[in-house]
Amino acid sequence: MKLTENVIDRAEYAAKRYDSFKEAFVRFMKGAAYLTEPSSPIRGLSIEPSLDKNHFDVTFVGMTIRFCFLVQYGTDNALTGRVVIVRETPTFSDTPDIIGAFSFNGKGVTDFDVAEGDDKLEIEYNAVEIVLHFLDQALAKPFP
Repeated sequence: MKLTENVIDRAEYAAKRYDSFKEAFVRFMKGAAYLTEPSSPIRGLSIEPSLDKNHFDVTFVGMTIRFCFLVQYGTDNALTGRVVIVRETPTFSDTPDIIGAFSFNGKGVTDFDVAEGDDKLEIEYNAVEIVLHFLDQALAKPFP
């Protein structure tokens, strides 16, 4: 094994970028909070923030999924924000039930596929659609 080159510079870069990615994740959660408002067409959804632990939980129809925030290097060697979505399982398994994940850049643009000519999905402005997408995925996936 060989040490990573410029590891101090890379660590400094990661520390600086982390704050801006974390701010985008917080805006994502706040955007998703619309689903808990009286004006939301979706009833019975709740959001429980644990931003000090880099996640928030969404509970709907008796099921809870967790949106976990982290940063990682992408294929282009640039840091990206990453959100991994995990479902709470009734079997109390130690193995996380991963529903999916997505990445976002420093401007909040996600890596979701969109139709040609459509705008890219943004973590803040498309928060409602993103959360509902993963709730739908969790409802469709059989439990382990």
